[in-house]
Amino acid sequence: MNGEDNISTLVDRLTRKGTLAITSPETMQRLLVEQKENITQSHALPTEEALTNLFEYARKNASKIADQLIPCPLAEGTFLYLYDQIKACALFGLFGSAITNCGMLVEFALKLSIHYVETNGDSQNGINWVEFEEITLGMAIKRAIKCGLLDATDQDKYIGFKNDIRNPYSHFNIHKQTEGVVFPNVKVFNIDTGETEEKDVEANSNLMLQVLAKQEIDKQTFHRIFEISDALCQHIVSKSFHIINESKISPKAI
Repeated sequence: MNGEDNISTLVDRLTRKGTLAITSPETMQRLLVEQKENITQSHALPTEEALTNLFEYARKNASKIADQLIPCPLAEGTFLYLYDQIKACALFGLFGSAITNCGMLVEFALKLSIHYVETNGDSQNGINWVEFEEITLGMAIKRAIKCGLLDATDQDKYIGFKNDIRNPYSHFNIHKQTEGVVFPNVKVFNIDTGETEEKDVEANSNLMLQVLAKQEIDKQTFHRIFEISDALCQHIVSKSFHIINESKISPKAI
């Protein structure tokens, strides 16, 4: 493969399958010069041909998961947008991006629910929404506890989501996410002796292996994380409606 990054090489990476060799640029150059391995260099495809390959690959994989994707439970434009982003990423196999958007969904739902409760259901009630865009998710959780949106059990769920899912994906903590992952029976080629041996290799021993491990982890965990995110979103929005409805019919409000 040539060293350029273009649409053709992007499609190669997105549709990667089969055996993958990992080496340094220096070792690859040496292999090419000494011809110790049967290595061929591919040439970039025209953009339209590359895109055709991408869409066909995506279609086959999308058809396997399309009916499993959760529909948006709220007929509101912002939530529809966030659910659409999650599902569109998943349909194209971009599960890491889909999970990152799950974090955005939960954070937005929490902040919107706090705003709804603090304004007593009146968006014109003097509390500027921009203020909520400037606070962290951790601060939002504390604020949600203060206004009665979260009890002790709920608090643990949202803090756990923040620490275990939202933060690692938003900050791309790839080492943390792939810690403990091992690739079994990896063939290791010694360029000096020409010998090959099989080893179990830890993902964190190599940055490229971390990427490969993360891609598989993202794929395996996406559906469960989407379910958790959807449940947290629906719970907090429903709770905010309940609080406002209760306040409007309570003796104090009459």
